[in-house]
Amino acid sequence: MKKVPLVTRHQHTYPRPNTTGDRTSSLSIYCIQYMNTLKTRAAEKAAMNDSTASARHNDSESPEVEPSTMSNISNPLPTDVICGRGGGALRHAGNLTYRNIVALNKGLYTTCKKSDKLKISRSIVAAIRETNGRFLEQDSVTKLWNDIGDKKAVEKTSQALREGQPKLRKKIIELETQG
Repeated sequence: MKKVPLVTRHQHTYPRPNTTGDRTSSLSIYCIQYMNTLKTRAAEKAAMNDSTASARHNDSESPEVEPSTMSNISNPLPTDVICGRGGGALRHAGNLTYRNIVALNKGLYTTCKKSDKLKISRSIVAAIRETNGRFLEQDSVTKLWNDIGDKKAVEKTSQALREGQPKLRKKIIELETQG
């Protein structure tokens, strides 16, 4: 059996992500790095909002408009994640990448603090979005695809990360007792 190098964090040990250079591994590493920068970005955004709040009191600015590429989509792209059941969703290229990223982050998700779990889910959604991916659901009437939004995408990702956790915890405990 091949030995997997381990990383210790928060008094837990989990397998180190594969860093061979394939797309899913680099996205997983990106997810971890992105999670570490969330606080910095939030602080910068808060500082920017504070400094520009007084300058934004005129009514000429319109609220952000949802891009047209998020609704009434006839053909999902290979980078999109299709929400739903069945073979089409399972075999879609975006879903394969998404499931690989989720699988690579399950160990981290299982062993981290509760406060970090949402950050991991958000970072996976952000990684998919930054590769021009969308989380799409098909309208049953029009048969067109619409983006489900970040909130539902994070919920879907959190659920995917929770699947199979008891087995993964047992595996981690076995690795700790062997080493």
